[in-house]
Amino acid sequence: MDRLFEQRHALLKEHRRLELGDPKQCPDWKVMHDEYIAMDNKIKDTLLKRGPSAIPGLVKRMKGPDASLSENILIALGPESVAPVIEYARKEGDITNAGIVLIGIGKPCVEPLYKELASEQPHMRDLALNVLIELAGLRLASDKSNRLPPIDPYLHQTAHYDEIVKALDIEQDPSLKAKLVVLFGATSKPDVPKRLMEMIENEPSPEVHYQATGSLIAALRPLYGDQYTETCEFLLKRLETEKDESLRVAILDPFVSVSSRFKPPMEVLRKSAADPASKVRITALKAIFCNYGDDKAVQKEMISLLKEGDSDTKGAVRLCVYYLNDRDNHPQLDPELNYLVYHNRK
Repeated sequence: MDRLFEQRHALLKEHRRLELGDPKQCPDWKVMHDEYIAMDNKIKDTLLKRGPSAIPGLVKRMKGPDASLSENILIALGPESVAPVIEYARKEGDITNAGIVLIGIGKPCVEPLYKELASEQPHMRDLALNVLIELAGLRLASDKSNRLPPIDPYLHQTAHYDEIVKALDIEQDPSLKAKLVVLFGATSKPDVPKRLMEMIENEPSPEVHYQATGSLIAALRPLYGDQYTETCEFLLKRLETEKDESLRVAILDPFVSVSSRFKPPMEVLRKSAADPASKVRITALKAIFCNYGDDKAVQKEMISLLKEGDSDTKGAVRLCVYYLNDRDNHPQLDPELNYLVYHNRK
């Protein structure tokens, strides 16, 4: 193995020498690139034929110039790589490169990583949580990236509910606890909403509070009956005391729907519609128009805003009119409102 990687290093060194030398004597970039790819493929094919016996040497090369190639081969070797890579992370503290390999291997990592939630080493708990969250297709409430949904959301958190709750009860690190809340919220167990509400009211860490609120909002969809109503009422009550603008928007967002199973009280929405934060105000207006758009007085308000409101407000009104007209048994909207939305775009 050492000889193979020495050949790789020599090729890279020679390419760099040529690049720094006389441009006229330097081969075309594509030629050098193809040579390098051919060398990597040769190493990969050779080591894959060796099978698990190649893993220790590859794990040693997870840092440095051979990291990417070594990680790709470890992933290709599959489940046999899991334990050595976890042990590497334990000793070296390198959870970034270890995480890349474990995510690449996928499902065989799940059971070993749940065991790491009980590790005394914070970096191992962090590794386990990062990989488990990624493999489940979940994300932190603070993650604003537009990520694609998972190709294979095979990880079912409910099977590991006991491990998650046990870890949640003893975790002291706010960052790690917030990540545990992500997994906990995805278990879909009956007690999840109640416990998330308790965290929102009592958790001193802003990070955990933020995630618990995000997880409670995400947990709304599968709820039904009294539990759904109680959760909605709890979230709307939080609007009165919630200081974080993005959370106030997130709390209002589920009610921007013409098919909501819970009709938020008008007085609550009106308070938010007077919020100094523009995004909160606009979201509250959308909730009002979606839920009370069949009210003639509200329709008159929408007409007025289309004539005199700013561009964001006009956009909110138009969106809600589209929603209302698409609804089954949609309300009879004021003809002027429909005209302003569909024919007059000024």
